[in-house]
Amino acid sequence: NGTAYTFTVRATNSIGQSAESALSNAVTPLIITTWDGAAWSNGTPTASVDAIIAGDYSVAGNITAKTLTINNNAIVTIPSGSNVTVTGSVMVTEPATLTLNNNANLIQLNNTTNTGAITVKRNSNPLFRLDYTMWSSPVSGTQTLAQFSPLTSQSPNRFFNYNSVTNLYATVSPSIPFSKGLGYLIRMPNTDPTPNYDGGTATLTYNGEFTGVPNNGTINLTTVPNKYNAVGNPYPSLLDAELFKISNADINTLYFWRKTNNLNQGTTPTTSY
Repeated sequence: NGTAYTFTVRATNSIGQSAESALSNAVTPLIITTWDGAAWSNGTPTASVDAIIAGDYSVAGNITAKTLTINNNAIVTIPSGSNVTVTGSVMVTEPATLTLNNNANLIQLNNTTNTGAITVKRNSNPLFRLDYTMWSSPVSGTQTLAQFSPLTSQSPNRFFNYNSVTNLYATVSPSIPFSKGLGYLIRMPNTDPTPNYDGGTATLTYNGEFTGVPNNGTINLTTVPNKYNAVGNPYPSLLDAELFKISNADINTLYFWRKTNNLNQGTTPTTSY
């Protein structure tokens, strides 16, 4: 029940009994609640309760827990607009899965290590075929740029990052994995069944899916001082831009990639902020 207990120990055998030990330090038993697919075993979790999801879960609404464990083949989907706030670690044991739908957030309060892969869905704005989105991955792992956007053109290559020294975008290999905190400019799929999309007169919302261990804690990124640097949100939750600037005193101005490219730049991304 979360009550803190102290205790003493005395050994007893056939000869007699020892003196009492010194008073122990306070011990607080774990408080655990488990979702079985229909209900929580010990009430809805709170910030002082370890939550285990052992059955399928897709309930709209926020979850708050001390730690979060997903196991027993559970398929867990956090609906759009819902937040999962965890004080400690998130642990996903395959083949159980955790998916954050677009506009769902995983917020962690302590700098703890997570285990197991999750899926984070993020949608682009409605864009035309030759438009770009600047993406940054909220997870770590082996997922490559091409695996994230397999129908983006690779010949010619339409995957870019920003070279702060030359002050220009440069192509990068689609086979590299996402690097924490870096922004990657990726063109929309080269083709799609949506009517008129391939012809350039209809838009498409790209449904991106990131797969890997959710990023958490302090992430340090080396930037080029007094130059433009393409960075992105490395977390599976929203960032407060003002707090970001306060925490990074050397940053004066943030520029955000706009939804649609500059109409005068053709297919080469330049200044569209």
